[in-house]
Amino acid sequence: MKKKRRWPEYIDELVFAYNSTPHASTGVSPFKLMFGRDPRTPLDRMLGDLPQDETPVTYDDWVGNHVQRLQEMYLQTNK
Repeated sequence: MKKKRRWPEYIDELVFAYNSTPHASTGVSPFKLMFGRDPRTPLDRMLGDLPQDETPVTYDDWVGNHVQRLQEMYLQTNK
């Protein structure tokens, strides 16, 4: 019974897990639809599995790449 009362302590992790999981209707996660990329987890960092080529040099490059990724996600989910 004590654990049931502590469920608010786990909300952040549950929301992140839900948002990181591909949805059956779109085929992609809500996180990817919102940010145009897959989420990066602590495990990714521990395993050295972070993409190195996603770091644009300038702010304008980052914004341009981000807009392009979001447009691709929109097209992919609105077929």
